[in-house]
Amino acid sequence: MGVSLGRSVVVIPVHNEASTIGAIVAGARAYGPVIVVDDASDDGSGQHAAASGATVLTQPRQRGKGAALRCGFGEALRRGADTIVTLDGDGQHNPQDIPCLVAASQYWPGSIIIGGRLDGEAGIPRHRLQAILAGSFWINWMGRCNIRDTQSGFRVYPAGVLQALPLKYGGFLLESEILLKASQAGYDIHEVPIRAVYQPRQRSQYRPARDGSVITMYLLYHGLHFWPSQIRQLFRDRRAHASEMSWHEWHRALVAALATWLLPMLFLTMLLQLALDRLGLDVLTPVIRRFYDQRLLHKPAVGRKTLHEHEPHNRWEFI
Repeated sequence: MGVSLGRSVVVIPVHNEASTIGAIVAGARAYGPVIVVDDASDDGSGQHAAASGATVLTQPRQRGKGAALRCGFGEALRRGADTIVTLDGDGQHNPQDIPCLVAASQYWPGSIIIGGRLDGEAGIPRHRLQAILAGSFWINWMGRCNIRDTQSGFRVYPAGVLQALPLKYGGFLLESEILLKASQAGYDIHEVPIRAVYQPRQRSQYRPARDGSVITMYLLYHGLHFWPSQIRQLFRDRRAHASEMSWHEWHRALVAALATWLLPMLFLTMLLQLALDRLGLDVLTPVIRRFYDQRLLHKPAVGRKTLHEHEPHNRWEFI
């Protein structure tokens, strides 16, 4: 692609992915130095990564993906990286897509770039897809952004964003926290399509019951506490701007209000889905698509301009 990666550093968190991490490191090294954070693997993942040319940082005990990423961020920033590329070590992400994401980062300097997987939605495991759809709804509403795949770990972070945000969570929650706080702080987030590879017997460190529940509770908690800020914003816009913008903001608020009101139904459907999984029945995805699809937030009226065509992104307070 002829893209110069400049002072980019690749950070890969890994836990027990010895079968894939060597090839991932070898592919990523073609585009810049690679830091692998070994989250207390017991299968030799760190040794495989080192043999393929990565700098390996080893966690003394398993602390989760978020802690591994924060460790990698710290080392990359100490090395003077101006952008940090992250991808998973399980073979889901193709390192050859790194130049595509970096090119987008250069086109939109200062923005977070996400490799979105939803163009290949049919290949995504059902539980993972449900988490992506539901999580994206709340992040897009509270962050006033428009990103389909907010749960992708294939990203490019500007160093300044990571240095500015007050991050405090670990696990898989960190990546949602970054997007939410970055968007509320006024940083732009852009998405470019990638093709994720899911092998039939591929192991994933993501556990739907455990990690999905944590992310869901975090987003729901902040969603409920976000309503006062949302209401204030609605009436500020009403006083300061034309009716087109007010219509768009009120549309978003009404969609979010219905989704909030239906939270008990969503919770009960999630419990029902756990009981029906063994039968191969899916009652949760239709509910998520009907009431928690982030595209509902961005449906413009015919002949009306969207918010982003009227004014730059406003800064919102952290929640």
